Amino acid sequence: MQEFKRFKQFISDKNYSSLADGIRSVYMKRIDELSPMKQQHFLSRIETVYGTRSKRLNPLGKWLSELTEEKFDEYQESTKSALSAFIDSRIGNNSDDSAKEKGNDWISSQGKRGKDFLAYLEILMNYNIIKRLRCSRYLSREEEIRSWLANHWISDISFVKQNPDCFRLIPVQSINVFYYMSSLDIIDPDTIDENEKEFLEAFHESYGEDLSDPIIFHNYLYSITHIIIGRSWFYEKKLPTYRDKYKWIIEFFDKNRERILSESTNDIIAEIGVVYLICTEEGKAKKYKKVVSEMIEDDGWILPINKTKNMSDAEHTN
Repeated sequence: MQEFKRFKQFISDKNYSSLADGIRSVYMKRIDELSPMKQQHFLSRIETVYGTRSKRLNPLGKWLSELTEEKFDEYQESTKSALSAFIDSRIGNNSDDSAKEKGNDWISSQGKRGKDFLAYLEILMNYNIIKRLRCSRYLSREEEIRSWLANHWISDISFVKQNPDCFRLIPVQSINVFYYMSSLDIIDPDTIDENEKEFLEAFHESYGEDLSDPIIFHNYLYSITHIIIGRSWFYEKKLPTYRDKYKWIIEFFDKNRERILSESTNDIIAEIGVVYLICTEEGKAKKYKKVVSEMIEDDGWILPINKTKNMSDAEHTN
């Protein structure tokens, strides 16, 4: 149980901790309003922070395992439905609508190769979640899926590297296709490290120096947060040695703090605060804690970007 309490120190401030407890309470009372995917997302984060494993996680892991094997079979025949699944998954995710629309349009323009990429990403993401939920026992064909993921990974990270707009327009997905795999024991760690250097070189080249466009700035922030988040196996561990490879990310956040806090969505601001904590930069996270605490409305939670009271739309931020 101790391993799940490693982030407890990050909410040690009594007032901030009480606010976090309040958000947990609000969402736990209304957890049935969330889709199964958002339920597992919220409950798995609760387990990481509080060390409390919900009884729902095993059934959710079983549900996702069965769904993944169904989708795996479907995608062996045709990846046509992967595009609509991707677009549907981005509805109500508390991100900027204009940024999402540009990304949806771009990946739609990529035809079959784009659908193949999304299908691969979906299976890789689901398998990563199943492993983090410690529910892989529910997969009846795990070795077959692992082999398929290993055999296609280089092709799919190459798709991202060869299409600069992939990094710029579907940033989280482009980054995650690399770091989902880095968290698993499917590819040799040396191979991961070798490919990461080329992957990040392509990433930097795709964005260049000009981040004046608000959407590009928005997407760049999501990209670099997810490098750290991916390396942490999605909030499961800290990265005290982040300076070895990722010092430039924290330096960018430091340099651009005022723009981030004035122009970014609540979701990005909260995500960056968490990245500081993952990197054990608790002092630098204090400003973000203060800003996040001010986001919380009278009902005890952070409203979605559209200011409705839809619990599902705001789940990621909360």
